[in-house]
Amino acid sequence: MSKQLLPGYSIRRGSTLERSLLVKFMQRSYQYLFPQQDFAHLARTVEQYLSSDTPLWWVDFLGEQESRGAGVQGCRG
Repeated sequence: MSKQLLPGYSIRRGSTLERSLLVKFMQRSYQYLFPQQDFAHLARTVEQYLSSDTPLWWVDFLGEQESRGAGVQGCRG
């Protein structure tokens, strides 16, 4: 399921298979910011905090073509 909240972007619920993508992104981001630190714990942290009650959500960029006309319609009075 995907839902558009802002023109040009949509959110969708991530699957459990995409958790590894999140962990990879987090490890690379933190390693860039703090190169001397060890972030091996991130996989356990993601596993601990993501559940069916607290799912992973992705924000997808749709681009200008797909977002045209998707804005909020004005009221005519």
